[in-house]
Amino acid sequence: MLIASNAVSWAQTMPMRGGRAPDGYIALSSNITISMPFDKSQDIEAQQKAAVESVYRMIKNSCELVVEAFAESCEITGVSSSVNMSNRNDRDMSVTVSGQVQMVAKPRAVTAPNP
Repeated sequence: MLIASNAVSWAQTMPMRGGRAPDGYIALSSNITISMPFDKSQDIEAQQKAAVESVYRMIKNSCELVVEAFAESCEITGVSSSVNMSNRNDRDMSVTVSGQVQMVAKPRAVTAPNP
């Protein structure tokens, strides 16, 4: 919850300028790709939807991971995705879902260790 409130207030006061992160912030991007075989005994559309939802959940968690690792706050600034269904030999159908997420984060201050 804290992540969302930080991101919302930041988004209202610190918009991206010309595709660049404001001073003190960094721009990040991540690509996520999953490929899974289809089970012919199940509905193909439902399986495709499940694969897309899986990628979107990973995208949604991207800022949370950034905050856990090194940032005070994070905001998702862009998302794109694609779905590719293939049928290699009439037996092996699969779906590949790719997602890209763009984020802006404010890194936590790093303190130097004492000598």
